[in-house]
Amino acid sequence: MDPLAFQTGKIVKVAGYIGLSKALLLGKIHQKTQKTIVWITVDLKEALLLQKDFENLFPSEDICLIPPLDTLPYYSLSPNSDLLMDRLQALARLLDQTQKPKIVLIPLQSLMRRVMPRRLFLDKTFLLQTRENRGNSVDIEGVIFKELPQKLINLGYERTPLVQDRGTFSIRGGIIDIFSPSHEFPARIDFFGDTIENIRLFDPANQKTIKNVSQFQIIPAREILFHEPLKSFHSRLKKCADDRDFPKSERDFISEQFEHHIHFHGIESFLGFFYPEAPCLLDYVPPSSLLCFSDLTRIRQSFEKNIEELTLHQHKSSSVERLMNPEEICLVPEELSEWQNYFPLIDFDPGASKETAQIQTEMESNFIVSQKMSLALPSENSFAPLAKLIQQRHEQQTALVLLASSHAQKERLLDLLKRFEFPFVEITSLAGDPGRGLFIKEGLASSGFYWPEKNLWVLTDEEIFGQKIKKKSVKQNAGAAFTSFAELHSGDYVVHQDQGIGIYRELLALTIGSTKNDFLLLEYLGGDKLYVPVHQLNKIFRYEAQEGTHPML
Repeated sequence: MDPLAFQTGKIVKVAGYIGLSKALLLGKIHQKTQKTIVWITVDLKEALLLQKDFENLFPSEDICLIPPLDTLPYYSLSPNSDLLMDRLQALARLLDQTQKPKIVLIPLQSLMRRVMPRRLFLDKTFLLQTRENRGNSVDIEGVIFKELPQKLINLGYERTPLVQDRGTFSIRGGIIDIFSPSHEFPARIDFFGDTIENIRLFDPANQKTIKNVSQFQIIPAREILFHEPLKSFHSRLKKCADDRDFPKSERDFISEQFEHHIHFHGIESFLGFFYPEAPCLLDYVPPSSLLCFSDLTRIRQSFEKNIEELTLHQHKSSSVERLMNPEEICLVPEELSEWQNYFPLIDFDPGASKETAQIQTEMESNFIVSQKMSLALPSENSFAPLAKLIQQRHEQQTALVLLASSHAQKERLLDLLKRFEFPFVEITSLAGDPGRGLFIKEGLASSGFYWPEKNLWVLTDEEIFGQKIKKKSVKQNAGAAFTSFAELHSGDYVVHQDQGIGIYRELLALTIGSTKNDFLLLEYLGGDKLYVPVHQLNKIFRYEAQEGTHPML
């Protein structure tokens, strides 16, 4: 791999890589180029799988996943506060010059939402330092104790009697407790006048001290800050509403909320109104980063589809958020294309051929191995076919790495393979070349692979024992289960135990094959339909929420 092959604005197509091998490739590229790897995924599920893959090569603190918000615009809903705090923490990590992540994973929904300007985020970030740590430094701004509470409020912090959640602070005499979104734990800051005598991190659950530190970073607790003169703000709001024939009563509601610095439900959609120059997350990543896509064509299509759906939501919405157009809330496809001109690009294009791919190889999936193991009867000899294959490839000088999802699974694998007398060696990372031999490691991966060219075989415990079935819990908004069809009415919001929030439409009689049965028709986002057999009525629950709240499908 020639580092010079990665040039700004140039797309390098990659073909033939499977599952974990993509992370191995990018790990090697990072090692050679020292570039931050920024991977844009189609959705959160793909990002979480990639996170597992990269954790086999990098410490978790070197990986930054920026989660998407869990609500859509135009529904008068605000995202989960923990997600908002996670995003702010991620922005701080990207700007931290001392501990910048090496891998940044951004789901498309996360990339699309605009963020507060990078310059403003930096301007509003500051350090609280103890007297000993500041020393004679002249570049650290001093803190005036009596001004600090208002400064925190201006940054979106909420004053509470007891600090337990990120974005809150409390005051007791000369002590201020602050929970900055950039930290795992809150800090108890002991002032003597305007001098900080002591900073202690503490556990918010029991309020006990964890350790003393010499400094504590304060970042904004919200992206929307009421930082500009209200007169200018109101005039811009009036002009925008007049230009778009927006009702005066709703404009006055927005104006009143802003005047009293109230973060009402759905205010996140107005970020582009507060910051007309609001960029996207790519403005925060290092300019020398390498931009990766799992499938650039698919991502562009998803981008356009999401914008079309947002436009439909805006036209149907009765929320005050409809004042904001989709392009003011989210990036548009043309902007993504423009951003691509500023970074070297890698595209894991599934349609790339030997003629079009600049980086290519040939691999085999572990599908056949999984099928053989699933067909083997649970017995003392059920591991014999796998043991035979391990022996063959071991004799061919193939390096085999078994990935066990937990310590218990690792012990189980070693115990099952013990009687075959394989000399497995435990390793802790895949970052280096383990050499030839048999290895076992605790870790998760999207999937393993066999790479004949490199004589490398990675096999996961799920590919041996089958995928674990995770029990899905009922959604938070689920009430009691329905016990009678008479309780269901067309248009009711319901919660399916496995599929989440949908709209009940009707009871249908359908014939499948030679069997006739009754089904409940549930409709989901984008018109997707789910037909639920009537005998599964106990899987459908009432949707419960505050009156007037419209759920996100």
